[in-house]
Amino acid sequence: MSWQWSELLKEYESAHAIRGEIDSGHEVQRRLCQIFSEREEMAVKKDPTLELIPRFYFPKRTVSTLAVHHPGSPSEKTGELPSGGSQGNEGNEISTAQRLLRKISRTRSLQRKSSEVLIEDDLRNIYEALGRNNSPPFVSQPHEDGLTEHEYSGRINYDDFCTVREELASHLGHVFTPRVFSKFRRDEWGRISVQFFFQYVCRIVNLQRNRIQLYVYDTHGDGCLREQDLENYIYELIPSLHALVDLQENFYPFYVFTAVRKFFFFLDPKHTCKIPIRDLVTSSILHELLHLQTYNDEMDREEADQFNWFSSHNTLRVYSQYLELDVDRNGMLSRSEIAGYGTGSLTTVLLDRVFEECLTYEGEMDYKTFLDFVLAMETKKSAQSLAYFFRLLDIKKSGYLDRFTINYFFREIVQRLRELDGGASGGDTVQVDDVTDEIFDMCKPAHPARISLQDLIECGVGDTIVTMLTDLSGFWAYDNREHLIAEEAKEERREYET
Repeated sequence: MSWQWSELLKEYESAHAIRGEIDSGHEVQRRLCQIFSEREEMAVKKDPTLELIPRFYFPKRTVSTLAVHHPGSPSEKTGELPSGGSQGNEGNEISTAQRLLRKISRTRSLQRKSSEVLIEDDLRNIYEALGRNNSPPFVSQPHEDGLTEHEYSGRINYDDFCTVREELASHLGHVFTPRVFSKFRRDEWGRISVQFFFQYVCRIVNLQRNRIQLYVYDTHGDGCLREQDLENYIYELIPSLHALVDLQENFYPFYVFTAVRKFFFFLDPKHTCKIPIRDLVTSSILHELLHLQTYNDEMDREEADQFNWFSSHNTLRVYSQYLELDVDRNGMLSRSEIAGYGTGSLTTVLLDRVFEECLTYEGEMDYKTFLDFVLAMETKKSAQSLAYFFRLLDIKKSGYLDRFTINYFFREIVQRLRELDGGASGGDTVQVDDVTDEIFDMCKPAHPARISLQDLIECGVGDTIVTMLTDLSGFWAYDNREHLIAEEAKEERREYET
């Protein structure tokens, strides 16, 4: 006999009055505990050794194993799953119900967590309570520990800290704990700065808000955001970013692509195509994006245009650069088109490796792949950028760079220098072996003949080494750095004298 759980549920609801949400929740929990207890008793009856030997392996259940079984049913007696179309229908119904239940549970959980986050009135009450309970002694001059008068006058000891907790409502007291108090530096009277403590509370509240907002877009319910999830989040966030008030709506999709790529470039180094929400909330990249909400006047927006990747000016700059490189206007960049990037001084060996290692479509690069390339070029000091270039430089897939690899990439630099100098000085002043020795001296690898990615990151000059091997203009600037510094000093002296 095939049991239909939905029919049983309808009969139960028609026979019993629906009680309040809390009572119903308790009833569900009680009933589930009863069901699990019955299952354990049945399992022990079948195999008494389960009472003596604990279970360590629990196989993952598939949709077919989610069918409801009842004692006495044919499948229970024979130990087999029900066969036929009814079993598949039941499995699909239960799978759909589970997804719906997961969605409802997550929504209610987010609503409950949202209600627990402090609002502006709560923060105002905390600030006023802290101001009423400043701890003596009160000083009018800066203290010798370097604190200013404002910072030093607003201070509180632990007794007054507890007094504030008692004054506030119960839902505000969770931030006034001994652990939180011990996080701050105390003076000789055991007091902490009220200003620093309140800033800490505000940061915690902002983190909680951001975490809840991100969880709303977690379509898989595993605590991670996929690329589409993050795109939806940023797209709906754009209207609240004051610095983007002039951004045209038809440009929103390209802005979202540009913004999302930075998150995945820096926070998804293993290319899992998802980012844990805990990493997003604590990252400086999300802070950089949300900082656009605080830009109000023209000076703030100019500052964002200069230093913020997520500014409208920067997004338009990168996209315009992509369009300029796309000579044949097919929406993709070929190997010859990407050669015009920047000053056009990147080596052909590097460009070949880019198209070998990076995702392309019929030998051409799309906008998202181009964004990864731009991020790597513009943030060479970062570990993620060095990992990007290390993958290109490691032609042997050995996990390290040896003298042969360095010679392989640097030979083109020497050849192009000779061409520019008419064969006069390139080969005389720059020798491949000398530069190779210099790179090993700069990197100081753990193995004297191998440079690993970790060596490249820890040496502090990994960006310089990458530039020397991949960019003709970059190597020329490095090789003539002393002359350039002297020229800059002369120019500054000349301007000062005039």
